[in-house]
Amino acid sequence: MSFNQPFFLFLFIAFLFLIPYFFRLTNNYEKRQQKIISFEAGKKLNILAKTKTKYVNLFLRLLTIFFTIIALARPLNDGEGEKKSFSQRDLVFLLDISESMKAEDVGVANETKVARLIAGKKLIREITENFKNERVSLVAFAGEALPILPLTSDYDIFNSFLENIDYSYGVKGGTNINEAIKTGIKRFEAEEKKEGKVIFIFSDGENQEKNDEETIKQLKQEKITVFSIGTGTKEGAKIPLGKDFNGKKRYKTYLGKEIITKLEEKELKKVAEKTGGKYFYLNEKDLGKKIRKFLKQVKGKKIAEKSYYHELFPVFILFALILFLSELYLAGKEKNINY
Repeated sequence: MSFNQPFFLFLFIAFLFLIPYFFRLTNNYEKRQQKIISFEAGKKLNILAKTKTKYVNLFLRLLTIFFTIIALARPLNDGEGEKKSFSQRDLVFLLDISESMKAEDVGVANETKVARLIAGKKLIREITENFKNERVSLVAFAGEALPILPLTSDYDIFNSFLENIDYSYGVKGGTNINEAIKTGIKRFEAEEKKEGKVIFIFSDGENQEKNDEETIKQLKQEKITVFSIGTGTKEGAKIPLGKDFNGKKRYKTYLGKEIITKLEEKELKKVAEKTGGKYFYLNEKDLGKKIRKFLKQVKGKKIAEKSYYHELFPVFILFALILFLSELYLAGKEKNINY
């Protein structure tokens, strides 16, 4: 038997001191009774039966403490346990947070149109909602890339960081997808494996810097598959900047004219096709399911078999509970012994 939390076993040191202490208390109680009450009177008052019950209760109490300490140490069964292996993929999500992602033109069919960034974050949650073994990372980008979270299997942390990302993270204006991809590649640099590496790009494609061939070459060498998600519409939309004093929406302008930001798919499609990935349009129906389907086709790295031991904690805590309830029962029975 091994233990998951062995430091709790040090409590047995205190337990060893408790044993003589509890016995001394019980013995003192018995001696005080003998001094005050004669043997014949004690027999009539059923003192002997009550004393025996106290010793039984003491034994049950010590056993309860014993099994509780073992339970706290989280005992595991002997042997190698149950061997399992699984396939793992590493996914880096590049999320465009440039000003054009404020445009509200994303929504399937008759759905209310929402901002591109909000729609992108929603789709990321849909993609990752049933993950078990995959590791995920997050990079925000505008004119420059900002690493948010390294590769992790803690999806609660990932979703927390994802939820908090907004346009204020973009310290430099513009959109530089090429720089974002380079930053995404670095997320894998410390990894030895050459399989199961995926980059997701969420952007409207309004790229101020073209994706150079060296970056695409590096993606292919590292065997990184890219899935691009075009976020926006070809018709385009205005970029909201809040509301004026009358509560009317204000939009970004240039030379007195309101700017229309449109989806540009060329660079997004190019990088996906050249790395064996796929381009998706965010306004597609059931897109989350479609992406997960394609993601399964990406071969993951087989993680070495690990031993999973069965915990024996429930068994010992059950013993402790039964003993504790038995002590309570006997204590209640003792009170009902008639003098």
